Amino acid sequence: MNMHSILNPQEWYDLNRFILQLNDSEPPVITLYLPSYEIATGSKILDEDTDIPGLEDVKGTIALKLNRAKYHSGSICVFGWSKRGKSIVKEARISKEVPPLYLVHPKPYVKLLKDILEIGYQIVVIIMDHKKAKIEVYNGSELIEDIVVRSYLKGRHSKGGWSQKRFQQNRELQIGYFFNKVNQQLNGLKTDSIELILLGGRGLAKNKFLAGMESRLVARTRVISGISPDTSKAEITRRVISILDKMRKMNELKLLAGLASPAKHGLVIARNKEIEKKIKEGAVEKLFLAADYYATSPKENSLIKRIIGLAKKKGSTIEFITDATARQRLHKFGNLVALLRYK
Repeated sequence: MNMHSILNPQEWYDLNRFILQLNDSEPPVITLYLPSYEIATGSKILDEDTDIPGLEDVKGTIALKLNRAKYHSGSICVFGWSKRGKSIVKEARISKEVPPLYLVHPKPYVKLLKDILEIGYQIVVIIMDHKKAKIEVYNGSELIEDIVVRSYLKGRHSKGGWSQKRFQQNRELQIGYFFNKVNQQLNGLKTDSIELILLGGRGLAKNKFLAGMESRLVARTRVISGISPDTSKAEITRRVISILDKMRKMNELKLLAGLASPAKHGLVIARNKEIEKKIKEGAVEKLFLAADYYATSPKENSLIKRIIGLAKKKGSTIEFITDATARQRLHKFGNLVALLRYK
């Protein structure tokens, strides 16, 4: 499986660095997420909340930033707190759209940003019975497409004899036609990019459908229990995120296990300047960056951003290592590590 980020590598790095900067916050913290087209409503939201004593100056600073902000695609994310009587306000602009959220909490609420930083896999969720199938396509934890396929299957026949037999034959034909329609929708999703298909629903429909799927898709399909056409989108998203977390950890650990052998042959380097040189030569196959790596100086930060930009231009694969266990393994080599191409 090839891992990829929902954001482009440069934006991923900038947003991850921004989140790390929020570690210095002091409670309470104002968190405000706004899609760009709702920036004008931000000041109104702040004015309506009068229950945060001690943060009046912070609210004023945030409102000033919002009033000066110009429309752009994506979202604006603002965090503010008071430190030794001084208002601290940090702002990030991202290309992804987030739902509006206002919150006062002891810590910055960064879950929405961390969800965006998660490694993205294309996952398809199919929830079906014999009468209806919902096909939901996720890029990471983001639902990007929702398809409904319906069957015209009638209820069970109560009469016996030839009438019952004919009814059953017709029922099987209708089920087969319904499954074909679902398969047509599935095959129209550019199936080569689908990493995983989650198949669930009440009754035996999911098992019958699995038996008729193409072998190349069966290998990527996992039957799951506990979901039905009535299951809420929030619950389905929760299940998807849980599976994404497991997939990400498994694949990150697998990637890092593959560094041991080339490291013995001098094909793994961890000095930033040397990495930059090798990337310019087109000698780097993969670039690994730990999500907890924070460049401590503007010069170092500029170098890391330059390295990421060069890696993308030269066709090197960029892997952001986010899982805690995987990061510990990467740290044995360094925070930023390059795997060189075999000559």
